[in-house]
Amino acid sequence: MSDFPIRKLQTHEEFEQVRHIQKIIWQHSDIELTSTHQYILFLRTGAILLGAFEGEKIVGFVFSFPAVFPDRSAQHSRQLAVLPEYRKRGIGKRLKWAQRREAGRMGFEWVTWTADPLLARNADLNFHTLGARAKTYLADYYAALPNLALVQGLATDRLLIEWSLLSPEVARRKRGRFPPRCPDRLEKIVEVRRVADRLCPRYRSPGRTAGTLLIEVPGQMTEMKKDPDLISQWQIVIRRAFRACFRLGFAVTDFVSAGTGCYILEKIMEKSE
Repeated sequence: MSDFPIRKLQTHEEFEQVRHIQKIIWQHSDIELTSTHQYILFLRTGAILLGAFEGEKIVGFVFSFPAVFPDRSAQHSRQLAVLPEYRKRGIGKRLKWAQRREAGRMGFEWVTWTADPLLARNADLNFHTLGARAKTYLADYYAALPNLALVQGLATDRLLIEWSLLSPEVARRKRGRFPPRCPDRLEKIVEVRRVADRLCPRYRSPGRTAGTLLIEVPGQMTEMKKDPDLISQWQIVIRRAFRACFRLGFAVTDFVSAGTGCYILEKIMEKSE
């Protein structure tokens, strides 16, 4: 048996463990937690709720529900969480691959979710490990939920992640085959620069290039959370950069971590109007 086996969650006791993890990870108040009766309803109407176990203890979970977009239906992944003391063991990655397998069994071809574009560790999982893409920027998506901001009072910008479950590229990532990337040879439209010990953004317009572009972000946000004005500056710059790229027909296709992190954007469609 593999470490941390993953299985479907379906009992009241398991739902309570998931609620406990929500409190730890997101500091939700009781009124913000997903209730037991909601989980029962969701699971009876096509949701996916999977947990990773150590014995009878749930150490991580992933939760998604059916969603309808203008051009497709999907499982929309609402929550992925691993207890802090169990991180860096590949549990989050295994939960996502298990979610893909279960969504495929149910007939879905897509899983979607949202992610804060400034969180490099999440971007590495979403785009490099899983092979997802993004071409939609959602400004202040959770405006009514300030506890979902990096720092209270700031915008809750998100990228809409699109994970094609039948994509050959995703299948290659599942087998551990990753495309070679040389970020130093690509054009950065946003790059990190150090100014008086602050990691500040510098932006240049992508113009009408057809080449591959990079949007660089700081690798760690822990220290930056002490400087809300700097985070706000980053949000403004990368919002401008992503929107400009997406209008030109680019999409995020990969992410490279090396101290800082770089989103890799390639042109995959015609320019949108």
